[in-house]
Amino acid sequence: MADVDIPQEEADELIAMEKRYTGPDTVDYPGGGEKLKMKCESPDEAERFHLDVYRGRIELEKVHHNFRARTAVPLLRLDLNASPHQNPDGEKVGRTHLHVYREGYGDAWAYEVPDDAFGDLENMEHPEDFVRTLYDFMTHANIMQQPRVNPHLF
Repeated sequence: MADVDIPQEEADELIAMEKRYTGPDTVDYPGGGEKLKMKCESPDEAERFHLDVYRGRIELEKVHHNFRARTAVPLLRLDLNASPHQNPDGEKVGRTHLHVYREGYGDAWAYEVPDDAFGDLENMEHPEDFVRTLYDFMTHANIMQQPRVNPHLF
């Protein structure tokens, strides 16, 4: 059972609603072992969201994009070059995968990422590739007003 459980319909609505980023106009993509924290809200300011980007300290290509509602409800998480994941039913997914909230399980379920959903995830070689993936993830989470993201040199 997830620590914070909401009905699936409510989670789907939270993911689908438009959001706006509420921080500075420009942010820096995190360096090794660093985290970028961004706050978002619904246009009517009734719902608050958090997007955290964490980059591995040793494996710099290992990145987690974690999107939450109400501080603790995990809605989406994109893991890049992470450890393979095993779902509650035993199905395994590869190192790059997308977690999506499922009632009763939080973000314990992960799926293979569709080839065109977040750019060319197999050939990410430049800092701009990771920034592009972050923009794609923000769009996937329906964050319509986004900051400018400066790439961090690897």
